[in-house]
Order: sequence, then structure tokens, then C-alpha cells
Amino acid sequence: MDMIPASRIGADMCFRVEIQQEGSMEVLGEVIGKVVLNGPDSVLHIDKGGSVQGEGFARNVVICGSTNATINAIHVAIHESATTRGAIVYDRIEMHGGDNDISLKRNPARPA
Repeated sequence: MDMIPASRIGADMCFRVEIQQEGSMEVLGEVIGKVVLNGPDSVLHIDKGGSVQGEGFARNVVICGSTNATINAIHVAIHESATTRGAIVYDRIEMHGGDNDISLKRNPARPA
């Protein structure tokens, strides 16, 4: 199986857009809109200094930067450097501190 390389939003970039793609994405800049990452190993990584405002969907989401968004993922990790606002829908969540003002909703049980 070929690996799909991660896309990167650079620190000096700001996009107002709807993004839908296979694979993973690293956000060092700012995304305003909707990010949908498909694939069984998809990761939305919001780096320290990066920001997502709107909606984010991926199998895995790692938040080190800031969100003002609805995040929907199987696994979410919120790190100490994160500033998180909005809602998070998840199956598994890890919280390692951060400045969080979020509503949490666990995904309903998925069929095996």
C-alpha cells in the first residue's frame, strides 16, 4: 500500500476554504472553514501556533494549537499548549491540560 503524504498549511498561510482529501494534514497556519480528512489512518494535527476555525473531521485529531470548531474524530488528543473552544465528538479522548472551553460528546457505539 502506498503512503499518502501529509499536506501542510504553513505558519504564514491563512485559508478560508473547505478542504476534503485522503490522508493527513498538519496545520501550522490558519484554516477557517471545514477540513475533512478521509482514510483509516487520517490525522489532523493542529500544531502549536496553528488554528482551525469551523469544522474538522478525521480519524485522529491532535490539538497543540487552537481551535474554535466542531471536531469529530475517533481519537482526539488535546495537549497542554492547546486552546480549545467549541464541541468535540469522539470515541476516545486524551486531555493533557490546555485552555479548554468545550462541550464533549461521545460517539454512539459503532457496530463491530
